[in-house]
Amino acid sequence: MQFTIAGNGNMAWFLGQKLIQSGHTCNGIYGRNKAAVTALAGALQANVLDNIQELTKADVCIIAVTDTGIPEIGAQLHNTKAVLIHTSGTTATSALGNTSENTGVLWPVYSILKTGFPQHRDIPVAWEANTEHAGQIIQEIIKSFSDKAFPANTTQRQWLHLTAVIANNFTNHLVALCEEICTEQQLPYDILLPILRQTFERVMTVPAKNVQTGPAKRGDLPTIERHLNMLSAHPEWHQLYKSITASIENMYQQGHTETDLNR
Repeated sequence: MQFTIAGNGNMAWFLGQKLIQSGHTCNGIYGRNKAAVTALAGALQANVLDNIQELTKADVCIIAVTDTGIPEIGAQLHNTKAVLIHTSGTTATSALGNTSENTGVLWPVYSILKTGFPQHRDIPVAWEANTEHAGQIIQEIIKSFSDKAFPANTTQRQWLHLTAVIANNFTNHLVALCEEICTEQQLPYDILLPILRQTFERVMTVPAKNVQTGPAKRGDLPTIERHLNMLSAHPEWHQLYKSITASIENMYQQGHTETDLNR
């Protein structure tokens, strides 16, 4: 299979390398950052494309750009027989326009970073296609790096994306806050690693709602108030603690009020 890529970010590098390793051929890379495009093209032994229309000279064109960039690329391409796909979890296939009769989406439900591409195949991938041919091409691409493909329409992908942001991005941010607090208080952050590991190991096998612990779950208002006072120097952390505490209390119906938490 011959493919081209629009983009030069994490997803472009990941998919490009996986497809090359699976025996497919990259006909070229197109993007605005010429230095980055040249680097990716070199790694994939592909051409740097100066004309955007050259993207369609392949079996499939993978548009691995920002969400706002997808319709921009689609609008510039002329009619083509190539399958056009994008890699966004939140964008509809219609964003690709009417350039091709065969369009679709391929979205790994996974955090992809060039600093550490996954070497395993346990990567769930949501896909959508408007024709059988597009579906076959997309699944062939997915086979290059994953054994967990599943169809998902735009609405389903958008809900999945929301939950992935909470599970991955929000969790990472909370851990980053823990690192900052430990640094401020001259505490070794690695003391928290075992409990972090325990948390994730638990939710791999048991519903998270069934293993919630902590002061908000048990209705320990004095501890909650003490923690809020400790965070008074950081209003944004203070508000975050209050909001998450209220969410936990609501889930388990502890019944504390906003007035209680303001005391």
